[in-house]
Amino acid sequence: MTQTLLIVRGLNVIISGSIGIMNMRTDNDIRIFFGHRVRLLRKHQGLSQEQLALKCGLDRTYIGAVERGERNISILNIEKIAHALDVPLKDIFDFTDSES
Repeated sequence: MTQTLLIVRGLNVIISGSIGIMNMRTDNDIRIFFGHRVRLLRKHQGLSQEQLALKCGLDRTYIGAVERGERNISILNIEKIAHALDVPLKDIFDFTDSES
């Protein structure tokens, strides 16, 4: 499996080549990768966007926008999502898992 190192504003992230998004030249990339990770974790737990939103006190449409990489999410909301998904905050940035 090919892995790529992405450095975004000092944050080193190892990205699995199987994600399918290889152009890492825009500011949107970290949002897209983060959104893929949230979606993967949510689906792995069998949660709908609405169920996740209720667990973390955010709107369902906000969760959808995060998963699509459309939101520049705050660290406070990242913490809410990680807590609702019952994963350590650092694990929500582990982009080495492939999405099915």
